[in-house]
Amino acid sequence: MSQQIKIISACTGLLFLTAPGVAAISAIRHPSQDANQVDRACDPEIGKLVVGHDANTLGTATANDSSAQFAVNLANFLMCGTAGRLLLLETEPLFASHNYATGVVNALLDAGFQVTVVDAANHSAELSDFDAVFFGIAARDFYVVPDAIEFIDFVRSGGGAYVYGGVGGDRIAEATVLNDLIAGFGIHFLTDAGPGSGGYNGLQGVMVDPNAHPVFAGINALPAGNGQWLETDTSVPLAITIAEAGGRGVYGAAEVLPCLADFASPLGTLDLADINAFTTGFVAMDPIADLNADGLFDLADINLFVSSFVAGCP
Repeated sequence: MSQQIKIISACTGLLFLTAPGVAAISAIRHPSQDANQVDRACDPEIGKLVVGHDANTLGTATANDSSAQFAVNLANFLMCGTAGRLLLLETEPLFASHNYATGVVNALLDAGFQVTVVDAANHSAELSDFDAVFFGIAARDFYVVPDAIEFIDFVRSGGGAYVYGGVGGDRIAEATVLNDLIAGFGIHFLTDAGPGSGGYNGLQGVMVDPNAHPVFAGINALPAGNGQWLETDTSVPLAITIAEAGGRGVYGAAEVLPCLADFASPLGTLDLADINAFTTGFVAMDPIADLNADGLFDLADINLFVSSFVAGCP
């Protein structure tokens, strides 16, 4: 594949920029300026995942000031408030409404993040070269996403990710592809039909509680354009639904501890539940059980699990 990487950098500070077709972004707060943004200690060794129902929230078709603030909040949460390296996988370069809005990218740059924007279906960027990534499926017809083993290893190693649905085409195929990456962390997209076009959820906007989670700080509502329902697995430690619409999940978040053997609740305790959860994943060849991220399910993974289990969690 030919390399199509665009490196964007900017000095920290607030700028007020307007691009054609994009509303001016006003007074985007860097999280360090908002006392409500960081309400607990952040450990950079803990992987972080946020899942959103709709690509349009950050896309050119519907993005607004709240979208820009949301992007900055996401980056701050995923990278523990550091001005780290952020990879934006452009969902559909030829379908402009799902491109990242100029105002969203500018807000991230103004907040001091190092932003790289690439064509998700045609690039040579490696997740390991970044601190966090935003992505959905790459195109309606091809459903390209990062490699599952690479992605899971990235998050387990302390990386941060914002994964979104609602790109369109076939909601079942979209959910299936994305769930291969995120379900092991306790969040998955649903495939049952909603009231919107194509069986998506039909939402054109979502009310959120600014106190529910750091990613919503300073935000009361986020735009949407026919996204995808999601839910969290309550048996998975630190996976929670952080916003609902009509009683159904639209945003979820999970944190992933570096203890390889801690597969199940209670968090921080290694017991038979963890052994059973690992065994189930291993037999099903779930990427979450490929502990050395080599694409194989073999004795090496079993040995890693056993050694981590015997050593105990920090």
